Amino acid sequence: MYTGDIKTRYNPTCQPIQPVPCDILVIESTFGSPMFRFPDQKDVLAQLLQTIKGWLNLGITPVILAYKTGKAQEILHHLQNNNLDIVLESSVYEITRRYEESGIKFPRLLKQFDGLVNPGEILIIPPGRKAKEILKMIPNKRTIAMSGWASHSSTRNRVGANLALPYSDHADFDDLLSYVKIINPKKVYTVHGFSNLAQKLRTLGYEARPLTGADSTLLQLSLL
Repeated sequence: MYTGDIKTRYNPTCQPIQPVPCDILVIESTFGSPMFRFPDQKDVLAQLLQTIKGWLNLGITPVILAYKTGKAQEILHHLQNNNLDIVLESSVYEITRRYEESGIKFPRLLKQFDGLVNPGEILIIPPGRKAKEILKMIPNKRTIAMSGWASHSSTRNRVGANLALPYSDHADFDDLLSYVKIINPKKVYTVHGFSNLAQKLRTLGYEARPLTGADSTLLQLSLL
């Protein structure tokens, strides 16, 4: 079985992950290093809400940087569930509409960014070059990057955000270990991440190794 990137924690916009018993597990290890141990999601979301409400009270426009598929919809759902008004960058808006068409319900109506963010509203945009152009249009704003990479202290400066919070729609190191233990495969191959995960699994008695270079390429071709 090949997992792709997985999340084992609660996500209001996706069905819960279903562990599937198998003999050979190929698991993505994006955050497969002990340096990536995410705090409780409720604590991160509480910090996000406290920060946003503080900025709004000061007349500051909060801008959240989140990947346009997955992360943006998850954050949107949590914020709308707290009666906050959200404006979505166009690509985030269109993808979120696909979510609705697939049966995912959001607490409030969707609103697309048209170049203006009204007082009291929060803007969600994906990180990248386009975000920099949009930010030029927003006066008196502050930015929050929501990313698992925020577990590393350099993330805030690297993405140019005022605040970076460790929130991910991927599993962290401990979540990945727990997932493997539940499935209990005979062999484990890790891909697209850190080799620490395979090293740790070997100490737990699993036959595990990272796939790199040609091995990883052959795996990807076999899955096409």
